[in-house]
Amino acid sequence: RDIMVEMGTHPSKPLLEEASKIVDSDGSGEITFLEMLNVRKILQEREGFATEELDVIKDAFHKLAEPDENEEMVLSTFVLGAALRDMGFATSFERQQELIELIDVDDTRSVDWEEFMKLMRYLREQDCQEYVKLFQESDQDESG
Repeated sequence: RDIMVEMGTHPSKPLLEEASKIVDSDGSGEITFLEMLNVRKILQEREGFATEELDVIKDAFHKLAEPDENEEMVLSTFVLGAALRDMGFATSFERQQELIELIDVDDTRSVDWEEFMKLMRYLREQDCQEYVKLFQESDQDESG
């Protein structure tokens, strides 16, 4: 985990354990350099989510996604708000617009699966930063 953090990746413990089990070809419990590269690939493909988390995100997406003109499943701006609420993120319409601007790389004004995963990662990171900030503000004596 320390090496991953040094590389700028902050994987959750469950995901790191899960990915390590997948790539540990000899079952030794130790990760070789090549296996570590495969762990990194898994982290990137899953946007940092463990299987259980990914299943919840998939359910939220597929519950409300509809095919676009290319038959790709997407969430419209309007439906995105409902999906975010299902995931526990209450957002205003204006905030939804800001989020779409941030992640809508193909400029369709809708969110496909990959963009939704990136959005979920972004929102999780924002939540974590907010929790750290609130904790630091309330821990005046730095006692933890």
